[in-house]
Amino acid sequence: MTARAAAARAHACQASCSDLVLNASETDIDCGGPCQKCGDGEKCLVAKDCVSGVCGVGMKCAPPVCDDTVLNGSESDTDCGGSCQPCADTRVCHSGTIA
Repeated sequence: MTARAAAARAHACQASCSDLVLNASETDIDCGGPCQKCGDGEKCLVAKDCVSGVCGVGMKCAPPVCDDTVLNGSESDTDCGGSCQPCADTRVCHSGTIA
């Protein structure tokens, strides 16, 4: 095999996070593992594979909800604030107002 053919073969077989193929240590096509985080409904192995921080049922990234024990979505602290229930006085809030 010539040097040029070997280089072409190596390049063609090199996995990347933008090749539209599930390869290397990706958990879904071009996401998870060493690539960008996966969106809701995409496959995951661990929470850090997901934008929401939740690898849920069926090993798929789950959307943020107000009882997932993860600071995500519009929450200002874990499972409170934003679109969830107001946070207790000892928790972080974004508005700076006291209810």
